[in-house]
Amino acid sequence: MFSFADLNEQNITSQQLYLWSAPMDIIENYQLYLNQLSISNETLLGAQLFYNCSLSSFGPLGQYSFDYYEPHFRSLAEVIHNFYKNNAYKPTTLTCYTHLKCNRGPAPVCLDWSEICDGKVDCLDGGLDEQNCWQLEVNDCEDNEYRYTNGQCIPYTFFLDEEAMPDCLDGTDEIRYLYNELYRCSDKEPTFACEDVT
Repeated sequence: MFSFADLNEQNITSQQLYLWSAPMDIIENYQLYLNQLSISNETLLGAQLFYNCSLSSFGPLGQYSFDYYEPHFRSLAEVIHNFYKNNAYKPTTLTCYTHLKCNRGPAPVCLDWSEICDGKVDCLDGGLDEQNCWQLEVNDCEDNEYRYTNGQCIPYTFFLDEEAMPDCLDGTDEIRYLYNELYRCSDKEPTFACEDVT
């Protein structure tokens, strides 16, 4: 554990903190401290602490680590990819929307929040998930905005702007995305595009 003043006495740069995988907020605060020192010798940030975590640990205090760590991995993406290459992906903690009593069929099938007011009836007992959806559209979109199926608005500049990166959670702002999504998602490892994104 080092104070910013200690780091400065040892001529440590913010670049070195970056190379040591320090958290970005610590790096930014340390650079702010160095900038303030160049103007005045008085700064309150000198007492802020930096915890130099050992290899494979991370976080502001070095309190996190991966159970599955190999020193030859160069990035978090490699760690995750390699983990799921050797361990089958089985999502066990699914997000269930519990505020509607919905019969989806045999357990453990539940209603996901993204299936509410998506234009498809998912509740087998009367389509409760598609009732009162008009309330989502009570808000008015501006003339320069696109309304997607759940009633939210995005600027038209984001509509049909990049097919691989939809801005709407349901992908309706990128028409080709809906088709491409079938080929992007894999049951081998979780991806941002295929998981719960809120």
